[in-house]
Amino acid sequence: MTLDYKEQYCIIGAGAAGLAAARALSKAKIPFNVIESAQDVGGIWIYDRPDSPMYKNTHLIGHKTTQPFSDFPMPKDYPDYPNHRLVYEYLRNYAAHFNLYDFMEFNLSVEKVKKVGNFWDVTLSNQETRRYRGVLIASGYHSKPNIPQFSGHFDGEIIHSKDYDNPAQLNAKKVLVVGAGQSAMDLVVEAAINGSKTFHSTRRGFLCMPKFLFGLPPEWVMINTPIMNLIPAQEHMKMMALLSPIALFLQGVNLKKLNIPTDCKSNGLIIPNSDQQIYRYYVHGDVTHKPNIQELDGKNVIFADGSTEEIDLIIYATGYKIEFSFIDKSDLNWQEGTTQPNLYMNVFHPEENNLFVIGMVHPTGTHWRVFEEQSNLVAAYLQAQDKKSRFVYKFEKLKRQISANLSADNKHHSGTHSLVIDKLGYIRQAQGLARRLLA
Repeated sequence: MTLDYKEQYCIIGAGAAGLAAARALSKAKIPFNVIESAQDVGGIWIYDRPDSPMYKNTHLIGHKTTQPFSDFPMPKDYPDYPNHRLVYEYLRNYAAHFNLYDFMEFNLSVEKVKKVGNFWDVTLSNQETRRYRGVLIASGYHSKPNIPQFSGHFDGEIIHSKDYDNPAQLNAKKVLVVGAGQSAMDLVVEAAINGSKTFHSTRRGFLCMPKFLFGLPPEWVMINTPIMNLIPAQEHMKMMALLSPIALFLQGVNLKKLNIPTDCKSNGLIIPNSDQQIYRYYVHGDVTHKPNIQELDGKNVIFADGSTEEIDLIIYATGYKIEFSFIDKSDLNWQEGTTQPNLYMNVFHPEENNLFVIGMVHPTGTHWRVFEEQSNLVAAYLQAQDKKSRFVYKFEKLKRQISANLSADNKHHSGTHSLVIDKLGYIRQAQGLARRLLA
């Protein structure tokens, strides 16, 4: 039997993206409910959740003034960069403050989403099938680790950063961390402190931003400086990439001497990391840089420069693959052989007017306010449909133009960085469209 939920929208997931979606629909008085497989809101920030990528020492990479949702600041007594337990507390308080728990159903997972006429059937883990007016997928993309493949075999231990939990896993081991993103930076530091020897393998350089710039969080400076916030983020990053080696050299960090590549572009993009403490361990000799892996041979790892190191543990901090296992790719406009669905602004299906994805972006900066604006735009679109707004027809044409997926500052990048967007440019675009839909 299929239950009638045809007056409601289904939000899948109660992490930060799901909470943003719930808040937006609640403000717009659009009926909905939220399906969450865990026991509470919080998504990946629930440390005790078996599939959470959080580890014991995880902290926000964004400052407490730039990370939170716009209508609910983090408490003043929070540290500048809160740990995962405080972030989880914040998300719970956010849900309670705006009465979002009233719309939540926990310990239920979505098994299948299928189009039926103008509606969507959602089958749950309790074997119940509900027919909804529409679906907002906000389940995130940190569930399927991206594992690189190298020739040969390795007799030691291999894990992904998702499987790392605490320093005990590193004790007295020769550790190789592979990757140049934020997780890699964090794990290199953890291994330098707790392992017997640490190696760091990257194919390129990396840009690590300081926690504070002139005493202020770097993102806060960019957002609140009138001229700077109009310049695309990649232009900022290029400037920082030019200045960073000089600034580090003045602090005694010689990248060339440490064999760290200076070119930090990946697919033409610069993706910054937060915190420069990794360089301390490089300078102290606790971390040795290595190029890309060429081959695995028993307990030995052979690198592209011909050097060989005996390793006990390899940690792949190599990101995630997008996966929505509960819906057919064809229903998401997802072509075979591509890494993600092809959606307008990474949110809107070009043909369907009641299927959306929230949170499938990687902003240059903190994430949650982007989720918030995506959700506000979806809510505006749903309201405009009901009111038959004059702009709806134009918006329908816009979202069919996948080649014009994002504004000029947010061109759809390829490969591993296909989700990267300019945060401020994207927000301005979403807000502008929302205003026109509600006019």
